[in-house]
Amino acid sequence: MGYNGDLYPTAGADVVMTTTGDLVRYNSGARQRLGIGSSADVLTVSGGLPAWVAPASSGTYSQLGTDASTSGASELSVGSFTMMDCVQVYFYGCSAGTTESDLRITLNDDAGQSYNMRGLYSTSEVSFNNQVYWSATLGNNTAQRPINIKIIMWKQDTNIIDGGKVQGFLESANSWTTSESDPAGVNTYVASGIMWNDTDAVTSVEIKHGSDNIIGNLQVNGFDYG
Repeated sequence: MGYNGDLYPTAGADVVMTTTGDLVRYNSGARQRLGIGSSADVLTVSGGLPAWVAPASSGTYSQLGTDASTSGASELSVGSFTMMDCVQVYFYGCSAGTTESDLRITLNDDAGQSYNMRGLYSTSEVSFNNQVYWSATLGNNTAQRPINIKIIMWKQDTNIIDGGKVQGFLESANSWTTSESDPAGVNTYVASGIMWNDTDAVTSVEIKHGSDNIIGNLQVNGFDYG
């Protein structure tokens, strides 16, 4: 006698299941179809029953948004995201024109004197306080030469001193002042502490050039502790 693999000849798995990837679960005295989850979902127990759910994202970076321009835009920005415990900003680009000026980074489109930096970002300065933007180059950027930036920011605990401010770290910023093929022509800015005095909730990041439009790519990632 042949066997078709049906473990439920009375209720009939071939009746309960209808779609490739279906499973069968038992609930309230009856067998029920559990449809296949989405790609990368994991099987867990919810409310006393098996269920497919998306994997927990705590402690893992999620993409909060991207922006890019290949022809020149007034700014690159990622906005309308929810502040997470840790946010990373990545940028690679240059000015679209030929005028030398600062590369300017703002949060929440805030143009108030709320930005502070301190660290090894300049050979001649040790502090950059109460400014209207963060600058990775402080005027040393050469027009139409690439610069790359990585910034990490942390949402502060209100139980900690200065807990109402966003604190962060300019991990690295490199700008080419002569030619990409000339290693002697690169300026490197590292280990700069940064602070934003306005609020503890960052919901947008903007990068502009002081004089020209901007070309490049901007990505913002974030995660919550867990």
